[in-house]
Amino acid sequence: MPPSFKNVICYSLSLLLFGCAILPSENVADGGSSRKENACREDRLQPFRKPLSPLPASPESDLHLISQGRGGKEPGRSNRLSIIRPHFGKERDRIAYTVRNLAYPSVEAGKEVGAYFYRPSGRPPFPAVILLPITNGDAITEHFARFFAERRFAVLQYTTRGNFAEIIPPDQSGRAALKRFRDYFHAYVIDVLRGIDWLESQSIVNRSQIGLFGISQGAIVGSLVAGLDPRIQAGVFILGGGGLAGILSSTEERSLAQIRKRILSSGEFSKESFHQEASAAFSPVDPLTYAGCIRSSTTLLVDARFDRVILPVYAEQLWKKMGKPPRIQIPAGHYTAGLFLPYIRSTALRHFQSTLG
Repeated sequence: MPPSFKNVICYSLSLLLFGCAILPSENVADGGSSRKENACREDRLQPFRKPLSPLPASPESDLHLISQGRGGKEPGRSNRLSIIRPHFGKERDRIAYTVRNLAYPSVEAGKEVGAYFYRPSGRPPFPAVILLPITNGDAITEHFARFFAERRFAVLQYTTRGNFAEIIPPDQSGRAALKRFRDYFHAYVIDVLRGIDWLESQSIVNRSQIGLFGISQGAIVGSLVAGLDPRIQAGVFILGGGGLAGILSSTEERSLAQIRKRILSSGEFSKESFHQEASAAFSPVDPLTYAGCIRSSTTLLVDARFDRVILPVYAEQLWKKMGKPPRIQIPAGHYTAGLFLPYIRSTALRHFQSTLG
């Protein structure tokens, strides 16, 4: 028996012994399904084609996300926001693939988006997977990028954008910090959408077989992108969730907890009004807003039962809004979930092989 297969068996048994729950898809039709289908045919990207605006004075102001029609475009057709021309580093040869770094301007002034593009050996076209990283660090996503590339997936691996202490400056508090938080996710989404534009233009990529994989913050942004862009045919989202206001209100992640304290100490909000105003501010960039448009049959969620960074209730909310796609709950916290990396890796591979193959 190959060692890798033994590892999968061992981890699977440990999951069962220690309380892993594997929840099957529960796609249930409801009376609003036709309304949902109509909304999901419309141009959900419209809010991301416009410049960032100040926070609305009330939840009703400028938060409507579905606007103009798609103009007859079909899923899989490009929804280009702009044409990017990345600049590339030196190509490096590996046994099963080549890899080169690339960068292109972010929509955030003065910033650059960093990524790596992996081209597998063999005859194209290849299915492709986009990898979105955790908040601060690239080792895990690099591990998955190599793993998928070795198994004949083209991979666009994004690099980390830094931690939230760097993203939201210390001199920002109150509504200014909320706006910066929203604007950060808004820009992140646009940068990824532009990356998809570039990826599907590559001749080695099968543009009808593009998947998205995200961990933690990458899972939040990834599920947001998957709900916005019909070119994403499959997704695996690890340790994510929806309801950004609730996540910010409850997280024990150190930098976010400090930002929350700074916002509340500004005196601009009471504890009661904070959640309401944050919900209104984050609505355009909240995965829950678009989750109903995700392909639940080709989506896999993995969350941690004892997560204190993104509480299980917010993973549950996203799962339900997506239509209850297949979901795995591991008996771990946000950081100890790394113990289940081999199991997650093999499960994600099988998912993409079955949905993008």
